Amino acid sequence: MASQIKIITAKGIRLSLNFSIPPERAVGLGQFEPDIVPLFESLIPKSGIVLDVGAWIGYYALLAAQKTGERGRIIAIEPVPGNIDAIIRNVRLNHLNNIEVVPCGVSHCEGISSFTPIASPTAHIIPFQKDNAIKIRIRKLDDILHDAGISHVDVMIMDVEGSESYAFQGLRAFLENRAIDNIICEVHPRFLKRHNCNIQEVYQLLTKNNYNIKILDLPVHSDWKIDSVFHIWARKT
Repeated sequence: MASQIKIITAKGIRLSLNFSIPPERAVGLGQFEPDIVPLFESLIPKSGIVLDVGAWIGYYALLAAQKTGERGRIIAIEPVPGNIDAIIRNVRLNHLNNIEVVPCGVSHCEGISSFTPIASPTAHIIPFQKDNAIKIRIRKLDDILHDAGISHVDVMIMDVEGSESYAFQGLRAFLENRAIDNIICEVHPRFLKRHNCNIQEVYQLLTKNNYNIKILDLPVHSDWKIDSVFHIWARKT
């Protein structure tokens, strides 16, 4: 499909979007994650600190930078080279200096991992060895935040394509200290299974540290065996 790059303004921010890619077109049309975007924006305080894990093209990071203002601080973590380029391009379009891009993946340990770009319009990745695998650095979120001199996060939003359990394991210190006020996380049950993890592990990691969890967009009739992607909102109690 031919590229259809457009520079548009959405929700007060300028974005370079490829309208041939459905999620990017949805951003441009104001239709991207319509239940999640307003919640995310409502949780961000002026001059706040926001962590965007799996930042894709930087959409949530840019929304956060707009809400926090110049005194806010946004950490955008993204491992995919093409997505990193898109984040930097969009940050420059908006002349922002409060977004810091950290080019790595996240897990429960430090190291180098092989990831395979999947045939997905969002250009996300899954950790399976194939001929077209790429090498990326993986880090613990605790270490990233420590190195950035951050001791408290107002809002974290995360989409890590099935690495949710490992990512939270690498955030143990912040969770145990209850140093993150709000967490919005996209959960990928099928990809979790490929990591030999499950939804209950994600739930337990949060609830044992006194976070209250609300399931945001899972059908009412569903249970923990669901394979559909959904979001959770974990609030510090």
